[in-house]
Amino acid sequence: MKLHFDFVTQLLQSMRQEIEWKDKSNETNRKRFSTKMKRRIIIKSLEERNFKLTQDINNYFKN
Repeated sequence: MKLHFDFVTQLLQSMRQEIEWKDKSNETNRKRFSTKMKRRIIIKSLEERNFKLTQDINNYFKN
């Protein structure tokens, strides 16, 4: 009976560790995804500003 209890205890600890590892991994992936999205938004914004500035400069020199 004690051997069975020890085995179940070890199994539960192992499962808990695996779940904790997956949680940490998921959290890291969420942070990476969030950072990636922020970068994309910033890049998109910079591209739009660059396009607008280029248009303004071109219009300035045309006139």
